[in-house]
Amino acid sequence: MLALPAPIAAQLATQTTNLSVRVTDFASEAPLDRVRLDLLKFPDGILQVTFSDGGGHAESSTLIIQSYSIRATRDGYLSAEVAFDIRRGEFSKSVAIQLRPETPPWPAAPSGVVSSRLLATPKEAREEFTKGLKLLNEKKDARGSVPLLQHAIELAPQFYDAHVVLGLAHLQMQALEEAEKCFTRAMELEPKLMQPYHPLATILITQKRYGEAEKVLQRAQEIDPRGWQWPFELARSQAMQRNWEKAIAHGKQALAANNVPSKIHLLMADIYSNAGQVELAAAELDAFEKLDPQSPYMPKVRAAREQLKKPQN
Repeated sequence: MLALPAPIAAQLATQTTNLSVRVTDFASEAPLDRVRLDLLKFPDGILQVTFSDGGGHAESSTLIIQSYSIRATRDGYLSAEVAFDIRRGEFSKSVAIQLRPETPPWPAAPSGVVSSRLLATPKEAREEFTKGLKLLNEKKDARGSVPLLQHAIELAPQFYDAHVVLGLAHLQMQALEEAEKCFTRAMELEPKLMQPYHPLATILITQKRYGEAEKVLQRAQEIDPRGWQWPFELARSQAMQRNWEKAIAHGKQALAANNVPSKIHLLMADIYSNAGQVELAAAELDAFEKLDPQSPYMPKVRAAREQLKKPQN
């Protein structure tokens, strides 16, 4: 084993680091309060428990040089865990966590209006669906909702809403194959309704089935040409395959849409950087800072920008 010089060893032993955590909603990027944050270290387990404040922030201090992870949990959201390292010379550390809702908000019909597809559904099937949806949304009981939703589909095989919600229940249980079948069937029944497109594409990208995912996203883009999500995910899919030119083209489409979140500039900076277009990558980081100067990503953004602006050999 390599022995460290005494002054360096002493510094490593005494250095402590302040940790700043920010938690946001994955879709809206709004800060989330009351998120439980478990600071973990293997094999010791939980070292500290904190909760995010109204700005989605939480602070920890006196972390020493080693590897950690943070597990974030909040009612109504899927839990997430982020690993990070404290290194020599790091006296502050920022960690950003985005949480996905357990179940996307289910659109309600306007007051006094009942959709034609629900009117055409047998009453018993609607009742089973309502009970299953309540278990999933209110009780957070995905497993308990499945037999009710399956029974609703047995009673009414064309019941689009039941297929979608059953897919979401399977997705929460990480039963990806079953979720895929449900979302695919829902799209066959109502190809112009948007609910199953994004979760299905997410499943396919997770499984590295990029071609299939992109076909789903392209169909969604045809139905919703103004949505930024579809070209954003297409850019991400192409970037994961290292197809930089196609990723750039999709990213530009996303940037041209309305209400685009600031994170698109981080994706574009990464794509441009990998494509060797360092000036454009730096410009995207500049754009991100203008839109979200208080983001916890800013220390990494500034460091990346400085690296990009160094003379290239």
